[in-house]
Amino acid sequence: MNPLLFQYIIIALILLVAGYYLFRIIRKNISLKKFKKSDSSCDKDCGCS
Repeated sequence: MNPLLFQYIIIALILLVAGYYLFRIIRKNISLKKFKKSDSSCDKDCGCS
């Protein structure tokens, strides 16, 4: 039972690290999309497009 518990802890740590990096990537993509949307909306508001 002890090795099984150790295995679960290692798997949980790997999943937490993977989830953290995925969250960082998704957050970067969302912030980049917000900047792109604000740029395009500014063009539409200004009448430049």
